[in-house]
Amino acid sequence: MLGKLIKHEFEATRGGFLLLYGITVLLCLLCKPLFYVRMGMIPDEDIEIYLTDVVWIYVLCLLLGLISTIGVILSAVRFYQSMTCDEAYLTFTLPATSTQIFFSKVFVGFVWNTGLTALGVLGAIAAGAGAPIVKEVLPIMWADLQADGMTTQYLINTFVNYGISLIIANWIAMTLLMFVISIGQLFGKYRLPATVGTYFLIQGVGSVVICVAVVIVVLLTGASIVASGNSVEIISDSEQMDKWILIGQYAYYIVIGTITTIVPNYIFKKKLNLA
Repeated sequence: MLGKLIKHEFEATRGGFLLLYGITVLLCLLCKPLFYVRMGMIPDEDIEIYLTDVVWIYVLCLLLGLISTIGVILSAVRFYQSMTCDEAYLTFTLPATSTQIFFSKVFVGFVWNTGLTALGVLGAIAAGAGAPIVKEVLPIMWADLQADGMTTQYLINTFVNYGISLIIANWIAMTLLMFVISIGQLFGKYRLPATVGTYFLIQGVGSVVICVAVVIVVLLTGASIVASGNSVEIISDSEQMDKWILIGQYAYYIVIGTITTIVPNYIFKKKLNLA
């Protein structure tokens, strides 16, 4: 039954996501020639930077971020409609457990959104590949990083950790949507505002937790915070800092992931009388 549920979810959501995939590819193709249009020199001691270089990069990143956000919204709408609206009557009469229903929706949303993120990253790299600004900036950036003690292995480890974190974050984003929808179910006819309110409340609490975690990491590593003008710099042992940030990051993922998985399953099983 789980396989049939997953297949049905893919069929129900493919139209919107395939459209977003196509828009992402088209956007990157259209932006690529723009990186060769350079106007408005910005004074710099080392390289030639043009205003248009900065504009194209910001525009591309902004639009790709917007597309990713729309992907999450599509998943949220799909979850909400299939679990609380007319389609919910069909969903809840299927010979499937609450865990199967939950997993099928989260898994499909995760696959679509992770693919969309990966496509956006690869598209941005392809759009900038060979552009003058990339040829000029990357060698200088790498030389500066090596001068600061950066090694190739450290850089690889950083990218691997970032990729794993992104995958986990996408999964938790989907379980979080199911979590707030299940909480909304407890408020009857006010379920929509309750769902939206719960989502933003959790986002706010998460931001506070992250800020507190940063302070704890600074204290644990014996780091010092130095303010200079409008910027703030944290000075510490980079290895210790990286270790504690990694521990805090995965601890956060485990706690949030566990809560946003157990609670929806419990609510849909007990409150909606699912097996």
